[in-house]
Amino acid sequence: MPEECITAHCGAVNSLQRSPFFRDILLSVGSFSFAIWKEAAGRDGPLLQSSSSAIPLSGGQWSLTRPGVFFITKANGNVDVWDLSEKSHDPVLSQNVCPLPITAISPSIQPGKRRPGFLALGDRCGTLHVVELPWSLNHCSGPEEIAARGFFDREVERIAYSKERQVLNAAAFRKQEGDDVGPGTSVQESEANTTARMQQEFREYLDLEKKLLVQHGLREPDPDVD
Repeated sequence: MPEECITAHCGAVNSLQRSPFFRDILLSVGSFSFAIWKEAAGRDGPLLQSSSSAIPLSGGQWSLTRPGVFFITKANGNVDVWDLSEKSHDPVLSQNVCPLPITAISPSIQPGKRRPGFLALGDRCGTLHVVELPWSLNHCSGPEEIAARGFFDREVERIAYSKERQVLNAAAFRKQEGDDVGPGTSVQESEANTTARMQQEFREYLDLEKKLLVQHGLREPDPDVD
């Protein structure tokens, strides 16, 4: 039995890849979304999770040369290229490779600074497709490894802060509820007070609505009652 189970995808996980630059960072792909995890912080959820795609995702793979770049394959034969150094909400490039679902992906690098990089892609019928990567997606333009590690660390801090705020807000809400009830007040009395307050607010709303309708000539004023 697993020690812990965390739900991140609405279906089966198709791919789980460890970053070649950071051994504690993982990329999972399943059904219609992907997620990036940090091993020590996985219990708090993923560092980054994509929105639900209209097309099922079939796999994923990290770049071998750029720490913040990874590739996501789709069931319609597309490959999305994500670059976290540019943006984290949309891919920087989407390329159609074939009309069939892509079932396998493997990046390759050639020795030498001026050599291009390639992606080997296999579709459902067993056809191999080799795609040459653009220069910008295969070569770092600066200390990208430091920037990528900083991105992941900031996401860990953001999740920890969000979790802490949830705990504080829940405690404040419970304290407020306790102050409203007061000592010696039963739950039934508290619910009755809440119902009475809501009914009073609704009556005030109806009175205000009536006044506005009369002011704008959309309703006749009520006749005076002797």
